[in-house]
Amino acid sequence: MEVRGKIKCWEFFNCDEQECPVYKSGELGCWLVSETHCRNEIQGKFIEKIEMCIRCEVFKANIDVDSMEQTLTVVNRQFTEFRGMVEERDTELEETSMELALGLSEVFGALRQLSSGDPEIRIPETSELELITKLKHMVNLTAINLAGIVNLSHEFAIGLAEHFDVLHRVSQGQLDSRVSGISQVELLESLKKVTNQMIESVSQEITHRTLTEAALRKSEERYRAVLEASPDAIVVYDTGGNCTYVNPAFTTIFGWISEELIGKQLDYVPEENWPETQMIIDMVQMGKSFSRIESRRYTKDGSILDVSISAATHLSREGTPEGSVHILRDITERKRAEAALRESQEQYRALFDYDPNSIFVLELETFKILNVNVRGLEVYGYKKEELVGKSFMDLGTDKYLEGVLSQAKIASSILCSEYHKVEHRRKDGHAFYVNVYACQAKHGGKSIIVATTVDITESVTKEAQLVQADKMSSIGEMAAGIAHEVNNPIAIVLGFTELLMERFPEDSKEFMMLETIERQAVNCKSIVENLLTFTRIPHKITSVTDIVASLQKVVNMVQNTLLTKKVVPHTNIEENLPKVRGDSQQIEQVFLNIINNAVAAMDGGGTLTILARRSDDMVSISFKDTGHGISPKHMDKIFEPFFTTKKVGEGTGLGLSVSYGTVKKFGGDIQIKSQTKQDGKQTGTTFTVTLPVGDVGNHESHNEQ
Repeated sequence: MEVRGKIKCWEFFNCDEQECPVYKSGELGCWLVSETHCRNEIQGKFIEKIEMCIRCEVFKANIDVDSMEQTLTVVNRQFTEFRGMVEERDTELEETSMELALGLSEVFGALRQLSSGDPEIRIPETSELELITKLKHMVNLTAINLAGIVNLSHEFAIGLAEHFDVLHRVSQGQLDSRVSGISQVELLESLKKVTNQMIESVSQEITHRTLTEAALRKSEERYRAVLEASPDAIVVYDTGGNCTYVNPAFTTIFGWISEELIGKQLDYVPEENWPETQMIIDMVQMGKSFSRIESRRYTKDGSILDVSISAATHLSREGTPEGSVHILRDITERKRAEAALRESQEQYRALFDYDPNSIFVLELETFKILNVNVRGLEVYGYKKEELVGKSFMDLGTDKYLEGVLSQAKIASSILCSEYHKVEHRRKDGHAFYVNVYACQAKHGGKSIIVATTVDITESVTKEAQLVQADKMSSIGEMAAGIAHEVNNPIAIVLGFTELLMERFPEDSKEFMMLETIERQAVNCKSIVENLLTFTRIPHKITSVTDIVASLQKVVNMVQNTLLTKKVVPHTNIEENLPKVRGDSQQIEQVFLNIINNAVAAMDGGGTLTILARRSDDMVSISFKDTGHGISPKHMDKIFEPFFTTKKVGEGTGLGLSVSYGTVKKFGGDIQIKSQTKQDGKQTGTTFTVTLPVGDVGNHESHNEQ
């Protein structure tokens, strides 16, 4: 079975051993954990189960540089512990053997004397071995009781001879020898039991030592098997820097065989890679371990490979450094892939940052902004940290009812959507129109939305201007026809009314009725004159106007009206304003229309602020009132002919439309800003008239205080 990627041993073997420490901890490096419950058995340490582990698919799948380094560290530590245990046992066994030999020598000597008929023999009962102490004690007891058991001397002699023979055979290495004779003498039975226990203890110690040495040899063989099976190149150096071992993977990757390198110092470091190589040498000499230091190395054929180097110091049984183990992983292909990825990312970044449109990377479902390009920051007026984390929906007031940017579940199956003429707002609150193109995509393994906004404000404005121009043109033609058709009947009505008024006294009822007819006829005549004015706006203006004088003239004209309506005027006119293009009479009419509308909006009084400023080659005149404001639903119709919010008989709806046409013909513009109570701010409306500066040399500047 071929296994790719890291796997969990309990899932791979369908194991449910819940008491297994690997199962409990979720550790992927199961071979490093002691007391595992693998394959219905309980294993010991790694060196005891390594033979089973290196053939295991889990080991092959999960082994990598980090776990290999950890494995080598564990093996090294367990070998050190094992050596320590063996050496401790050796010392103990050697001391035991020496004490046993001395004790047995004393016992044998005493037994010989006892067997020769000297029951007065005594030996010191002190010994570090309890067994020898007891044995000496028994010998002394035997000697004490020997005088009282002369009749049993023959049986004692036979029994002791057997003991001597068994002990002699044990000293020759026959550890399976035991005292087996049966005696009626309790002393001999006790001596037999003690002797056999002593032999059993010595046998177990020697057997354990033999098994330990065998296990150590087997572990070393397994350790070598791990090195041989490693897919990474492994080099072992002595403390002098000479190579003592290379594994097959080293030969496969670099080309040199073991016989060419053993006992030599490897010379395969490119000159430019000596700085990090010297650092590696210094760290090894200080006994430090490290991992994944990137460098380069020559191969036998002269090519250069990128490698990732990890190393650790290995110790002798005495715990002193014997050299170091170096693991070299070939990362040449990875480095090439990383370089290609960097190039791709740089290309993406260039396309992303320098796209002429605003691009947003959004989180799927929440629509939070994850990234935004430079153009997006410029258009919307935010800093990047202000936009990242903000919802894309907060950039505008429109709702996305369908497609990728909608909240509907079906949106997840839609790859791309287009949204036309969406109103967005900059940080300063300024509104503009965009087309939004949103597509689902994958980035870093995560689903995202890439939303591109294209600013179409200029085209929307031009479209509106074209519509307005067509509308104004049509209305102008109609108005001209109506004016000419109505003007003659009105003149006749006025003429006959004047004749009739001469026939009646001024205080008569008939005179008052005729006076009303005359007043309404004059009103109709005024409407006709406005219509004719609307249709007679010149297409090319060659005259210039002193804007300050015209403005002052109009203000003086309405001074009494302002006083009557309790409107307080404030003027702030920049000094040395140049003359502007246009006819003074028509411009004054524009100002008068705007002021009259402002006064009408401030029912009960208010403040009218008039400002005049120059900006480059334009002069702007703004009229700001504190009236009730213009409703948003009326803003698009405010310059349409005959549109008015005044009561019937109070306005014709031509004043602003005529003013707008007049200013546009002079090359200027009129802008409106208005706030009502619904906006929650100070109510009022500001009309700003901008007119181009007149030709230089055709006029003089006017200084108005």
